[in-house]
Amino acid sequence: LQFLYFIGHYTQMSLSCLLPSLMAIVLSAPSKPHILFMLIDDLGWADVGYQGADFPTPNIDDLAMNGIQFDKYYVQTVCSPSRASLLTGRYPFSIGMQHLLTVQPGSTAHIPMEQKTLPEYLKDHGYATHMVGKWHLGYAEWRFTPTGRGFDSFQGYMQGMCDYYTKNVGAGDFINGYDFWVNKTADKAANGTYNLDLYTATVKATVNRSITEHPEKPTFVYFSHQIVHVPLEYPPVNNSLCVHKTPEFRKMYCNMMSVLDASIDDLVTFYKASGIWDDTLFIFSTDNGGMVGYQDHFPASAGSNWPLRGGKTTLFEGGVRGVAFVNGGVNVVPEEARATRLSVMMHISDWVPTLLEAVGGAEAVPAGLDGVSLWENIVGAGSTPTPPPKRTEIPVNIYVEDVTYASIIVGDWKLINGPLTHVDSYDGYWTINPYTRLPPPEATVHEYLFNLAEDPTEERNLAPQNQSMVAFLKSRIAYYVNATYRPPQFNVFQPEADPIFHHGLWEPFL
Repeated sequence: LQFLYFIGHYTQMSLSCLLPSLMAIVLSAPSKPHILFMLIDDLGWADVGYQGADFPTPNIDDLAMNGIQFDKYYVQTVCSPSRASLLTGRYPFSIGMQHLLTVQPGSTAHIPMEQKTLPEYLKDHGYATHMVGKWHLGYAEWRFTPTGRGFDSFQGYMQGMCDYYTKNVGAGDFINGYDFWVNKTADKAANGTYNLDLYTATVKATVNRSITEHPEKPTFVYFSHQIVHVPLEYPPVNNSLCVHKTPEFRKMYCNMMSVLDASIDDLVTFYKASGIWDDTLFIFSTDNGGMVGYQDHFPASAGSNWPLRGGKTTLFEGGVRGVAFVNGGVNVVPEEARATRLSVMMHISDWVPTLLEAVGGAEAVPAGLDGVSLWENIVGAGSTPTPPPKRTEIPVNIYVEDVTYASIIVGDWKLINGPLTHVDSYDGYWTINPYTRLPPPEATVHEYLFNLAEDPTEERNLAPQNQSMVAFLKSRIAYYVNATYRPPQFNVFQPEADPIFHHGLWEPFL
């Protein structure tokens, strides 16, 4: 396609003049697509305009409406398990990363070293691999951090959150440290600058350097956004369309989504101006359901998963059914696939095999992954007939330790087995405008059965009258426990990790 475009554009040039330039393009252009993967932190089902939000997200909406949306896309309940699954193609419970309360500051938990990661796979296919943003997958040793797990470069933070300006992270009332890095060096100069501005500039500079110095190498950029995770903080520039939002933290949330939207447009424009958008695969995904305003102070947030029930940390749809879509250039995304919405099941672990098939064909997908490739479904969206679904079930979460906190979907049926991780006030529905909580249809119990085809908002618990289906779904959970389950890794703050022993830094401590 590049060859034909070049010919058409320069028809007035003589063949003798064309040939050297054509040879240069053929020899230098990467044969595989560039990949720009944007993971949005704590984005709720109804936090973008095309899903019903009253926030100004026109650029995200345009990309989604002209791309391939995923309607039954499932993620984990909290940050680290989702990220571990995304980067390994494994269910979190297969690698001991299924922590209920995510990886804690000062923890030794990490992606097991024997488990290959997405950037490591992509390097085998000739990719330059770069990451900006939130890691949150282990840092006790340098080899657990991004540059030890396949990324050529990294800018960002190791913990689950940090202040958007000061880069400080607290753990309890008396422990606090600085957490912002460029590869293995603490970047103190970043103190005071809004994180999103730093990340956007770094992606531009990194990609520009890569395509200039190594034009034959495709780039993989994992942009692991901090927005819209707490602490909610106003960005440097605010949107007048958010001024009337109430309460105050909802107004902050609106402004944060607005600058996220502008940043994404800025990067897409940069990719186009650099001449690589036509050969780029763009992926947009949340890491878990939106954190809702279950109380009026930290760590509650202001997300909405309306009309879905619950939010982050819960096994209700609002906690695990995620926003995601694919877009990209004309050489990557077929025209007939655009402006479609896929109804096939997808799990966040499916991205590793999907992307590997996209860059290397079906034979590039290794054995032993939990995820399955949906590349055929993506490029075949809009075709007749559409490719068949690759999944009939998703083990949404399996944690079988001191408590059971498990959920599985098989066909239309969903089982939730185990207590909520928050007080009962976290259950319910959070509307959009006005932003308020509607209580759940019944008191919180420890066992739910829903028919999602008939009841996608999980209002009718069918467990009491359909114990045979409950038993069947429990048997499917038992299958996974017997097949691949590993106990969660030790996930407790270690005193030697205290930043007071590390020049005020959250740095590796083993």
